[in-house]
Amino acid sequence: MEINAATSGPRDLFYQVNDGVPTALRIGGGSFGIPSTTVVPVSLLSGDNTIQFGNPTGIAPYLDRIAIIGEGGETPLPFAVYDAEIGTLSGTATHTACEYCSGNTKIIGLGEDSDNAVTLPNITVPTGGMYQMEIDYLTKIPRSLFVTVNDGVPIKLDLTGDSEVLPASIVIPVALQGGKNTIRFGSPNSESPALDKIAIAPTSEPPNLTLGIRNKSGPSDQRIWTLEMANLGLTPAEGVQLNLLSLVQASGAGSCQPRVLTSLPMTVGTIPKQKGATLKIPIDFSSCSNDALFNASLVYSSDRGAVVGDIIDTGLAQ
Repeated sequence: MEINAATSGPRDLFYQVNDGVPTALRIGGGSFGIPSTTVVPVSLLSGDNTIQFGNPTGIAPYLDRIAIIGEGGETPLPFAVYDAEIGTLSGTATHTACEYCSGNTKIIGLGEDSDNAVTLPNITVPTGGMYQMEIDYLTKIPRSLFVTVNDGVPIKLDLTGDSEVLPASIVIPVALQGGKNTIRFGSPNSESPALDKIAIAPTSEPPNLTLGIRNKSGPSDQRIWTLEMANLGLTPAEGVQLNLLSLVQASGAGSCQPRVLTSLPMTVGTIPKQKGATLKIPIDFSSCSNDALFNASLVYSSDRGAVVGDIIDTGLAQ
C-alpha cells in the first residue's frame, strides 16, 4: 500500500485493515502542502476491503491518497507491532505526548495498584508456541513491570533506563496460544515504567540449552541460588547469558518482593557441546516470611539471538 501524506515534522499515522490491529507509521515531511510517499505491506481479502486512517491520541498527518500496488504475492512481515495506546487503560493509566515514541504517545500512571494497568486484548498469532516479545518502555530510574499473558503467572521485569522521552527495550520469550491472546502490563505495589509499544515475533531455532536450580545456600535472608546451565547440543552454544530471574510470591504469610542482588543480564560466555556451567545468584529474602513460596521466571539466551524461557509456575521455597 502506497500512502501519500503531508506533515511538517515527524508524526504518526495509524492504519487499520479490515478488523486488524491499528498499526502506527512514522511519516516525515517539511510541509503540510507537499505530500511524501511511504509503502507498507498489507494483507487484503479477495474482493472488498476497508482501511481506516487516523491517530487515536495525537495529531495525524494530512492524508492525500493511497494506492494498492502489486499482485498479492508480497512477503508478510515476520513480526507484529502493538502500540500501548490501542490497549484498554484502567485505573490511573493514561496517555501523554512523547515525541520519540511510536504513535507520539506513551502510557503513564501504571503500577502502585493492580488496577492501574494497560491490557492488549488482541495479540494474534497463527499457532501456539513460544514467541519473542519486545517491550519498549521509558524510565530514568530502576522500576518493576509485571507482565501477565492470558491468565498465567505474572512475570516480573526489573527495568532501568536513562530517559523519559527516548524508549529503551527488552526482549523476553512468551508462550502464546494460537489465535487471540491478552497481555496485561502493570505492577501491584510499585510504580511501573511508562509503556510505548510491544512487538511479537517468532523465536529463532534455539540451541539445546537447559537450566535448573542446583542448590540453595546461605542464611535465610541472603540466599545464594546456584543455577546449572547445560548445553545438550552437538555444537558449542556461544554468547550465553542469563537474561532474567524474577520471583513473585505465591503463598505464605505477608507479601514480599525478593530482590536479585546481581546485575542482569549475566554473561556466561561459550558452553562447549555436552558441557555445563554454573551461576551463583544472590537473592535478598529479608522482607519475606519463612513459609513464603514463590513462582519463578527464568529467561536465558545464546547466539543468533535465540531465547529460551522456562516459566516455573509451581511454588518454590527460598
